[in-house]
Amino acid sequence: MKRILKYICLFFLLYITTSLLVGHIPFLRKRSIQNQINYLTNTLQSGQDSILQTQYPEGQTFSNAIFALALIEYSNKIELNKKIYSSTIDRCIINLLSASTKSHFHENLSPNYGAFYNGWSNYCLLKYINSSAFEYSSYQDYFSACHDSINQVLLMAQKDSIRVLESYTGASWPADNIVCIASLGDTNKELKQDWTNLLIETSSIEGNLIHHYNPLPDELRGSSQALMLHFLYGVDSILTNKMKNEFNVRLVDQFLGIQFVKEYEEDGREADIDSGPIIWDYGSVATIVNIKNSAKSNPIVARTTWSFLNSLGAPINLFGNKFYIFKQEPIFDIFMLWTCVSLL
Repeated sequence: MKRILKYICLFFLLYITTSLLVGHIPFLRKRSIQNQINYLTNTLQSGQDSILQTQYPEGQTFSNAIFALALIEYSNKIELNKKIYSSTIDRCIINLLSASTKSHFHENLSPNYGAFYNGWSNYCLLKYINSSAFEYSSYQDYFSACHDSINQVLLMAQKDSIRVLESYTGASWPADNIVCIASLGDTNKELKQDWTNLLIETSSIEGNLIHHYNPLPDELRGSSQALMLHFLYGVDSILTNKMKNEFNVRLVDQFLGIQFVKEYEEDGREADIDSGPIIWDYGSVATIVNIKNSAKSNPIVARTTWSFLNSLGAPINLFGNKFYIFKQEPIFDIFMLWTCVSLL
């Protein structure tokens, strides 16, 4: 009996140690990414994005968009198998552009279907068109036309005067507008700057940080701020670095090389659909997404934080597939993949 317990303890020690090292060892990191891609490809092909839509307000859009962006970023960093990944990216973006996905948003907005849908769809199209995998796409002309069309829709929505675009009737989120701004690419620089300035001006938070939800101009949220920093970096890196410094002071704590991000500045606030689980005031979504920001300036901290979350997710990585939490939260798998490709 003692020998059995000894082997069990050794197994769990090896399991935890390996989970904590994945982010730091190139071979393990690459294996993790490839096996996660295998699992998520099969999962989404089986219709998991529709199931996620029943669990989250934008589950279908988020799952396809984040998975596509992870594959696009990964394909830009590898030499082989780009053609294999392009077919999966094609399917994700076709799903994004489908009538089924659009049906979850309000058509009678300006732009039609709102800022969230247009921003994420257009950003995925932009990143794909500019990627090394796009030459293998079966929908090059269609995707290019869709990107041009959404660009024009966004420009027309801001034609008369710059305003904060709604995601749903009577409801707007600055983060959704930031994704729209980033989706315009390197063109329309003046519009992008004016639009960004407007979002900052509508916020009453000091340090150029931007609020979470438009009727609450003084509410700072870790999840949306981390996401906005990621997308703003390609729009105005100088401004983003200033915002990031303020963000780090107010919401980020570091222990043993691991960064934890508070969802709220005030202690004891409850979790919601945007924050994900909050543990000791630290938001799960904010902490995961911020890994992409840390990867730009402090890759060791980013890898340590990702590895810690990887171990918490109880990963199973066998037979060419990797998944977390016994396949119970695929959206966690998708976000972990999206952040992991930033560690390469």
